[in-house]
Amino acid sequence: MNQEQNMISLKEAMKYLDISRTTLHRLTKEGMIPAYKVGRLVKYKREEIDEFLRKQRTKEGESL
Repeated sequence: MNQEQNMISLKEAMKYLDISRTTLHRLTKEGMIPAYKVGRLVKYKREEIDEFLRKQRTKEGESL
């Protein structure tokens, strides 16, 4: 997969994570999910979103 195919739009990232634009902006601002400016567009790398999700996974028996 080349670099361009690996990038997804802000809307695609929101849908992929099932979160609002505000939440995605907050996660980006806090440095939890890196974002990239491509011209006027904001793009995300799917692999970095997947890494964020792996880090958020709770361990068995851990309270939510």
